[in-house]
Amino acid sequence: MEQSIILSWSKENAENAPNCTGVYLLRSTPVNGDIVDIKTSPDLKTDLLQLFEHGVSEEVKYFNWVATPNIETSESEIIELKRRYHLS
Repeated sequence: MEQSIILSWSKENAENAPNCTGVYLLRSTPVNGDIVDIKTSPDLKTDLLQLFEHGVSEEVKYFNWVATPNIETSESEIIELKRRYHLS
């Protein structure tokens, strides 16, 4: 699975996300454990750009994404990421 590095929260970086299913992680810092939210997405680029239109928590300063072949794999990935980062 393709994944990004941890990126600054900017529209330009979101525009570089792929148009595919996946999981995105919203972060307060670039440290791996500082996760604000994790979501599955049927289209990473579209969903990340929509977050700019609708706004996100002021805590969000960084993000990264993991591309997956389908939504079922995204759902499995989100379970693993939540387990890894001790999120409920």
